[in-house]
Amino acid sequence: MLKCRLAVLLAERNLKITKVSKDTGISRTTLTSLANNFSQGIQFDTLNTLCSYLRTTPRDFFCYVPFEVEILANYLESKDIKVTLNFKNSQGEKLDAVDLTVNAVLIEYDSDSEQNNSRKTQGKLTIIIDFPKTLDEAITLGKYKEELSPIFTRDIERNICTEVASLLSPEKNPNLDFEIIRNNAFA
Repeated sequence: MLKCRLAVLLAERNLKITKVSKDTGISRTTLTSLANNFSQGIQFDTLNTLCSYLRTTPRDFFCYVPFEVEILANYLESKDIKVTLNFKNSQGEKLDAVDLTVNAVLIEYDSDSEQNNSRKTQGKLTIIIDFPKTLDEAITLGKYKEELSPIFTRDIERNICTEVASLLSPEKNPNLDFEIIRNNAFA
């Protein structure tokens, strides 16, 4: 799994996306997509411009871990949610799996949009991630977590939130603010 470290590089230099955009001519949309790891790629000229501007190298611009994480969410009988983290190698072969129990609270609300006089469903999702139930799973999670930078951890948490939100509200797909309470799982 390869991730862009632009958000970290900007924070280290106390730079905002707006300033970088003005100084480099790279669109705010592109910079935001890169900083949030939503981008599927980067043009070499964009990378070159950013590396020159930030006085860094492509090596510092990216981080890599040798596995992917697939996230699946399902309801348990207790009305909690089981989130399974499937760790896979670069060929997609399953290496390990860890089950986490998630207690989720979704608060939805409508907001008026002044631009087009429509109502937009928004909400806040609060999830509590519990530590794995078995020692083996805790050790497995710890083994993979050791290799994860904060960028990877943030993306995994965001993906867990997205999976849980789609399970709780599949038809509405609201714009959500996430709050994560970690009970040692990703602490």
